[in-house]
Amino acid sequence: MDRMRNNKYPSNAKILVIHTGGVQGIEGMNQLLTKKGIELIN
Repeated sequence: MDRMRNNKYPSNAKILVIHTGGVQGIEGMNQLLTKKGIELIN
């Protein structure tokens, strides 16, 4: 977030931010990622 606030990205950059909701959200996100065969969040 600091990098965005301090204009460290080009003005046309596309940035994706995911709020996982803490430990419970991370577990749910990892279940979804597992089904899709994508690397898990630690």
